[in-house]
Amino acid sequence: MRDNSENQAAKPDFVAQLLRSHAVEDGVADWRRRMRADFRLAMVTLFCVSATLVVTPFAFYRFMAGEYPVAIADTLLVTIFVAVMVFVWKTGRSDIAGTFTAAFGSTATLALLVFLDLNHSWIFTALVANFLLASRPVAIAFSSVLILLVGAALYGVVSPIELATIIGVAILMSLFALIFASRVDSQHRQLTALAMFDPLTGAGNRRMLKVDLEVTARQAAHSGEPCALAILDLDHFKQVNDDHGHEAGDQVLMDLARIVQQSTRRSDRFYRFGGEEFVLLLPDTPPERAEQAINKLLRDVRAQLKGPAGPVTVSVGLASLVPGEETTDWLARADRALYQAKDEGRDCLIMDKGGQAGAAESMTTERRSHSQA
Repeated sequence: MRDNSENQAAKPDFVAQLLRSHAVEDGVADWRRRMRADFRLAMVTLFCVSATLVVTPFAFYRFMAGEYPVAIADTLLVTIFVAVMVFVWKTGRSDIAGTFTAAFGSTATLALLVFLDLNHSWIFTALVANFLLASRPVAIAFSSVLILLVGAALYGVVSPIELATIIGVAILMSLFALIFASRVDSQHRQLTALAMFDPLTGAGNRRMLKVDLEVTARQAAHSGEPCALAILDLDHFKQVNDDHGHEAGDQVLMDLARIVQQSTRRSDRFYRFGGEEFVLLLPDTPPERAEQAINKLLRDVRAQLKGPAGPVTVSVGLASLVPGEETTDWLARADRALYQAKDEGRDCLIMDKGGQAGAAESMTTERRSHSQA
């Protein structure tokens, strides 16, 4: 009996450990995903971590050596770098964090050079960091000001030849950093377009949809703002491909993407889910406004979308996010509503209002109200 009770007592501990391990794995996966998706977030994180690891030993050494002003300055630097990392990972505002870190790094380098007789070679690190952390116009401005002020601070302190050498090397370092940052930024945009967008229609792909659904659900949970998503499916699209070829089918897909982009708000986001299925994400949109928006889209599609054999229509399943709901469940409810729209004759909207016991009834009501409109 005692062994059984011990085993039963051990089970909750094992389950807790298992849950913690899964939570850690999910956290690491989310960390890696965010680092890959946001280049500036990765640069801010790398810079702050590197600077913290490099500066911390100097702070300890200077405390031990009695150089208290410099040691305190080093400790302040480390504290601010850690605070920046916390800010950027909590808010996701890598643009603000990058600009602040570049400005602070340049200012701190200049101050330490002027007031605490820091070795001037540190300015080269600050110049390179500016172009990796901030936007190019901001980095050029920061670096130009830093070079001018360093030149003024060192004038009369070092020989003219040494001063000219320092300024010349600083300008070359800034130029190389600018070229490198521009190239990296260009390649990152190209890779992002390949990884996150459908090449035929220009709509986001499933990878981008997954990321945006998670972000939208997280923001909705924080702000309390409602949001909705719609799954659109072209009616009888296979017949278009079979009768007129894939080029005609591709043209219909591109025309649908164009109509959706023209008929929706800037804040709405459009994705190709696969084949002839698309997803429209409507952030900050209550159910009534979402229904109105989709009905307007259906009218625009009926009026404008044409194939070789005549008008092409779409069926739509719509669902609003339920508080605490997983994004996969949210998407599944919209998908079930889409299948009901197909079953009820196509070219219509079916809306699932929450996936509760009365969901089927609410969806049928939406279908009837649309038919009467």
